Formats: sequence, C-alpha cells, structure tokens
Amino acid sequence: LGDCAESDLANHPFLIKNGLRDRPTIVINLLTMWGNIAIYAELPTWIKHWDDIVENEEDDPEDVVALKRFVNADDEYRNLRLKCLPCLVDGPGPIRFLEPPRKPYPIITAKLPGRWTKHPGRHLRNEYLHPCLELELDMMVDARMRSVASLVKRYLVNLVMDAAILIEKPQAQVEEEPRACLGMCRFDRVDIATCPELPPRLEEGETVEGRDLRRA
Repeated sequence: LGDCAESDLANHPFLIKNGLRDRPTIVINLLTMWGNIAIYAELPTWIKHWDDIVENEEDDPEDVVALKRFVNADDEYRNLRLKCLPCLVDGPGPIRFLEPPRKPYPIITAKLPGRWTKHPGRHLRNEYLHPCLELELDMMVDARMRSVASLVKRYLVNLVMDAAILIEKPQAQVEEEPRACLGMCRFDRVDIATCPELPPRLEEGETVEGRDLRRA
C-alpha cells in the first residue's frame, strides 16, 4: 500500500534490500488506486544476461523453449502470449457473479495495456542485482478496470482465488507452439488493513533519516 502506486518496482531500494533481485525474476506489477499488487516468480539461473540466451529447440524441453522465445522476443510477441488462468476457490456472491469460465485469458488487452522493461543484471555497491523482467499494468486507465479493482478491494478479505501465469499461443492462432507455466499464486483472504506500506524511495546516496527530514 501507499499514497500512490509505485512504478519500476525492480529498482525500488526497499524491495532490493528484501531480496527481489537476489535471483533472476519476473515481476507483474498491477497499479491500482489503493496501491500495488505485485506478482513475482523466480526465473532459471541460466538467465544471466538478456542478450546471451540461446534458443536450442532440439535439446531444450518444451517449457524452456517457450521461455527462451518469450524473453528473447519483442513486446508484441509477449503481449499475445502472456496469460492468466484464474480459479475462484471461495468468495461472496458479487465476486462469484463476475467469475469467468476457467480458461486462460490474455493479461494484456486493448483496455489494459502493459509496459515491459528488461532490467539488466548490475552491481550495486557490494551486491549483484540479477536480471529482472518487469511488466507494469495500470488498472486506473480504464473505467471498467477501476470498477473491478474497487469491487475486489471491498471483498478481498473474503476472497480465495488461485491464478496460474502462463506462456501460450495467441488465442486466434491455430498452429500449436511450446507452452510454459511461469508460476502460480493464491490470494487468500487478504486483509488490506494489515498490508505493509511501501516506504518512499531514497534518493541516490540518501539515508533514511535524511529522507524523513526532506519529507517533513
């Protein structure tokens, strides 16, 4: 939570300090009116530099082929193939009324555009920050998405939902292609009142005390 949703989570000092870049990672950052919803998953350790990922379709398993194509491709390719498979486990009537059929849905649409950023690995003082692939989705740009986000917030404490993040062929494509599951997560009766607030960013070389004085 915070006064406003944060962009560029992969470079937020607080999240770095707490291990976000300790290994290669993909982050999906949903910006809402009441804060950030961050879904993140560890990527394979062979991702060391974005430019050094070699596709080997003869020897790699299907999910590795799908992942290598995904990270090597352009934004349009990723937009068409990143999907979410939701499953409502428990929830009140208004949420159940909105429950979609259990099938994969594109995460990025015309009404919910996304912005991809490939953060390279880099050294920061005495530690190494591993590569991070970040997708930012602004839930506030569309009126319908704002309404859905407000409704979900209202009932989040009574909601249990599973979600799988997938790489799959585009919906209209007939030809099959390799698939992969990037990760799975569960929203389990999240109480917004107990969610931590993301501390404001520190300026380069700034201390926590100095930041607090600047904001006073």
